[in-house]
Amino acid sequence: MIDRGITLVFSPRLASALVTATGQLDLAGYGFLRDGPLRVADGPPGLIADVDGLMIGELSPTAVLPLVARRIGNWPGIPLTLVTRQGSHLRVFQCEGVDRFVASMVTSRLPNATSRSRLADGPSRRSPVPMTRWSSPARSCRTT
Repeated sequence: MIDRGITLVFSPRLASALVTATGQLDLAGYGFLRDGPLRVADGPPGLIADVDGLMIGELSPTAVLPLVARRIGNWPGIPLTLVTRQGSHLRVFQCEGVDRFVASMVTSRLPNATSRSRLADGPSRRSPVPMTRWSSPARSCRTT
């Protein structure tokens, strides 16, 4: 699905649905990013949002991410996890308070198309994707 500069690609899997978001997170794409994940949230027991390809700046409306998490958490009652390889995304999430409401993870690599199809058959215990919860000491988010 493509709308207003944001592309959402849904990949159903056994234990969750993977939503890959690319494009520029701005006010024009806010509504599409807010409503798009709800279209697939009815089936899987969890939703993973790969936001690595989403351009998120200091002025991006990141409040849409906790809103999506709250909406799908209320109905159909499933969790949302954000995954990215970009530390800059996670710094913005921390500064804007997104990480207080949505599980935000950094990974050294994201699954490619081959491993995504393998994951659709069930989780592999031999080659897990390394993920760690990102945290840093409290610091000022604004630069002066």
